[in-house]
Amino acid sequence: MYTGMKRFGPPPVASTFNTLLNGMLLLGDLKHAIFIVEEMYRNHFVPSFTSLSKMLKMVVKVGNLLDGLLVFELMLRYDYYPTEPTLNKFILMLCDAGMVSDTCFVFSVLLGKSYVYSVYCYNPILWALCKIGQSYTTLQLFYLMMKKEFVHNVCSYTGLIYGFYREGLQDNVFQWLDFMQSSGCMPNVITYMIIVKFPFDNGKFKEAIDFVNKMEKEGCNPDLVTYNVILRELCHRDRLDDISELIQEK
Repeated sequence: MYTGMKRFGPPPVASTFNTLLNGMLLLGDLKHAIFIVEEMYRNHFVPSFTSLSKMLKMVVKVGNLLDGLLVFELMLRYDYYPTEPTLNKFILMLCDAGMVSDTCFVFSVLLGKSYVYSVYCYNPILWALCKIGQSYTTLQLFYLMMKKEFVHNVCSYTGLIYGFYREGLQDNVFQWLDFMQSSGCMPNVITYMIIVKFPFDNGKFKEAIDFVNKMEKEGCNPDLVTYNVILRELCHRDRLDDISELIQEK
């Protein structure tokens, strides 16, 4: 019917497009919903924010990330911006899929428009960059967000510590731990486990245990996972005496 209206008339009007778009969304037909929005743009009609927001939410729900990026760009054409819950899920899915450059594109566009969402949107990007060996790029982003008065949490700091650890930058790891604590953010079990692996990697068992004891003194009690990691590292190095000593002490 729509094709016939385009060819023979009467020409589609705003209500025509809105009816078609709502119908496609109701049917869950994302492919044709996107087509209708693109047709609206070509014909100078404006879809509602609600419709495009619903489209992005549906795309995220089914996990179609390429269509998600397309819908995101369609929203930008009308100066629409995703709601925070949908954006957080979208960012996380992009990061999990290894689409780091696309993730950075989405975040940089929103940042350029002064749309800065919560730490739950930002942290997955930080971790994704660190996992691909971009810790210094992440550090630049971290300080940029600080200038914008963005509040980082323990997950943010731990992500950078993890990035420095992966790249073998021991001095940076311990400097960042000091900076983290001086900023009033206390490390958690995950933070310490990343740090503890450094002395283990260098065969310094006593130094590793000293960090575990430091955890306890600071009120960050090691959990079962912590000890499992320590025992696994010792087993890999055939340190049976140290395993026995650790079990007796703890």
